[in-house]
Amino acid sequence: MGTRRNPNSLDLLSSLSRHRPYFIRLLYLLVAVFLIGQLGEPLIRWIRAAEPVQLIRYPYLQQLSSDAVTIVWTTTESGPSEARYSTDLSFGNVVPATSTFKSVSATAPYNDYYEHVAILPNLTPGTLYNYAIYTQGDELATDNQLHFRTNPGSDDCTFNFAMLGDTGVNGPRAQHVRDQALARGFDFAINVGDLAYDQGNYDDLEIDFFNLYQDILWGRMMWTAIGNHEYNTNSGAPYLDVFHLPQQALRLVDQERYYSFDYGNAHFIVLDTNDPVWNISSGSLDDMADWLEADLIANDSFWTIVMMHHPWYVSDNNTHPTPIHTQLVPLFEAYNVDIVLTGHDHLYQRTFPIKADALSTVADGGVVYVTNGEGGGKAVVGFKFTNPAPNWSASRSNNSASYTHIYVDNGVMSLITIDENGNIIDAAGTDPIVIIDRSNEPDASCQANVSGMVYEDDNGDGAVSVGDTPLAGVQINLSDGQSTTTNANGFYQFTNLTPGNYTIVEIDPSGYLSSGDAQGANDNTIAIDLQAIQSITNQNFFDYQPATITGMVFEDTDDDGSFSLADMPLEGVEIALSNGQSTTTDANGFYQFLNLVLGNYTITEIDPPGYVSILDVEGGNDNFIAVSVTSGDNIVEQNFLDKESSIDSGTTFVYLPVIRK
Repeated sequence: MGTRRNPNSLDLLSSLSRHRPYFIRLLYLLVAVFLIGQLGEPLIRWIRAAEPVQLIRYPYLQQLSSDAVTIVWTTTESGPSEARYSTDLSFGNVVPATSTFKSVSATAPYNDYYEHVAILPNLTPGTLYNYAIYTQGDELATDNQLHFRTNPGSDDCTFNFAMLGDTGVNGPRAQHVRDQALARGFDFAINVGDLAYDQGNYDDLEIDFFNLYQDILWGRMMWTAIGNHEYNTNSGAPYLDVFHLPQQALRLVDQERYYSFDYGNAHFIVLDTNDPVWNISSGSLDDMADWLEADLIANDSFWTIVMMHHPWYVSDNNTHPTPIHTQLVPLFEAYNVDIVLTGHDHLYQRTFPIKADALSTVADGGVVYVTNGEGGGKAVVGFKFTNPAPNWSASRSNNSASYTHIYVDNGVMSLITIDENGNIIDAAGTDPIVIIDRSNEPDASCQANVSGMVYEDDNGDGAVSVGDTPLAGVQINLSDGQSTTTNANGFYQFTNLTPGNYTIVEIDPSGYLSSGDAQGANDNTIAIDLQAIQSITNQNFFDYQPATITGMVFEDTDDDGSFSLADMPLEGVEIALSNGQSTTTDANGFYQFLNLVLGNYTITEIDPPGYVSILDVEGGNDNFIAVSVTSGDNIVEQNFLDKESSIDSGTTFVYLPVIRK
């Protein structure tokens, strides 16, 4: 008989043989479940780490200043994130990013993501930095060499920026406007609101703002004001979530809705003309108007620029929040706001200076208003100008999408407005038109100046005193390579200098030597440290013409005890000067001291052997003559009279006066 098998065992083996692939899959599944149960989240992170990180929102700059910047980016994956940066390409500085998971009401992939925020501190003003961003060790956004330039700070009075408004549809019109701004080039940009049509939700912001301006936002700052379309979703909650703006408001609910920042010699104030403007109350101490007044009082910048969404001074058929007129405009006029930039109405209009609702001037405190809500977000429809135009209207157009480019050059502000096709809407021909000129005001220039005088120092004291006269035509050099000469009044100056350290060098004119300068030295150089908006005066130099003293030594040949034609010169007589110089008379009895510094001297004669002194030009008989010399003096005939000591003269001496030339 053969071996008998358990039929149940035979059937099981047969079944496993027939279904072997399914059995192996089940075994793998059981192992995977076991591993997940044992390792949990670490295993999940390990599996995710093996996948490439997906960048959702390209890096964008926030709160860029002269010494810091915030860089933000979003990804679908979590993990350690950081920003690396340097002024070269070494990327030796590393700042870890704070990462936060966010689940929002939006379509994928904008609904669930990780936001990474890196704050780069202790930066140098006006400096170009390269940077790179990393998540899970992967470098992201590698299709561009990411970089930014820090704000120059208050010592820069020359800059320009692009003004955009109502741009909130990522379509051809807004793209063309963006490209016109990029082609012209700008230091930074502002957007006066309605940047995400129609609802200002997360999808709108991702597509119609971040995607539209991706190539601007990673390298240049775009400051934003909140518009009414951003308020359409939970009073602007998505807007406040994706932007990291200064938190300066007095009320917690108003944080990031209004704020201020500085650039160069300008102070920018960003206002919210939606809920906060309606919540202004005379009985309150913490509303937007209270904050605005305090900010204006504390402001010491040369320029004050306000940006907000809704306009007031625009001549169309639209309505606007009345508190702008009743609450904000009086503060603009009271605290010397220069210009107010707005949008909302899909048109362009620029005013002349306005004060108390009437045409005014800059000198009288008038404020210029510029409205540009033609940023390309929506077609220009429904906003019709009233006719005729008010007398305060300088320029207006409602025909095409456009942006406005504003230039600040020390005390002058100008602008040019260009449409989506590159056509000029508002300008002076093809150049920006001057809209505000304050160049005649003190501190209008951030450039530094230095000036001074060159004097002929009559008494050699190295300071301005009675008798000193200006020297014209003296060459003055500056260490930056500039050179000038003093004018007829002895005055020189160097203007429009970049702040920094300089050395001023005077080239002594022919026949002159230096006697001093403003720093008390006598080396023909003055070192200065020029700060922004500074004029350093009285950097004076003092020169003198060297003095000369000459004279003779005579033998009283005719024994008359006075200088006379019969007296014979004495050769080889030693003459000493109180400054240490010494000489001897020549064959003609003549001596001289040249190139003398101004001051008081004593001339001493050393009687030659066999001779005694009987007289000098001062009428004395002590071998000393006191002399005081000023610039250019040529003092002559400082004579001595000697007599052979073997002869007893007993003569009465006669004094002949000195002759000065």
